[in-house]
Amino acid sequence: MNATLVRNPSFNADGELTAWAFLPNETWRSIAPLLARTCDLVGFSYYKLETELSESGLFDVLEATPLKSVRETVDGHDYHLLLCQFTAHTAYLMGTTNFNHWSSTDGDLNVDEIFFFQADQRIAVVKPREGLVEFYGADLGFLQDVENSHPAFKDSIFIVEDGKFSGTPF
Repeated sequence: MNATLVRNPSFNADGELTAWAFLPNETWRSIAPLLARTCDLVGFSYYKLETELSESGLFDVLEATPLKSVRETVDGHDYHLLLCQFTAHTAYLMGTTNFNHWSSTDGDLNVDEIFFFQADQRIAVVKPREGLVEFYGADLGFLQDVENSHPAFKDSIFIVEDGKFSGTPF
């Protein structure tokens, strides 16, 4: 299921998001431990050279070592990923970062898509952007856990179908 975590959204008549409030900087502190309960690998996408991502500060911040490079396809888009182990400690370190710094333009947290796996099976793709989080392929139980993990997330999960917001699942 595809969904977006977004605070105080405004939509136009076509169901397109037009305005919203940024998620709190501690957003990863709530979401990352939920992912650590079921995921054992995390993959970071890269658009340039693999060495540019591996030489960025991302792996230092998360105290992680890339294990392997893989390709994944989501909704017809190919992604090149560097996979690392994802543990409770990695989730903790992710939670210490400023959520609104995660983007391809940041010096250390320079990724747009983050892939989470359990035993090489993709569980979810998480895309932090512009103060909100997009989830691709997430199950309903996980989305409900996200909504319950922080007071700012209450009533802030919206299902996305065909690129349009279609309402809340709960």
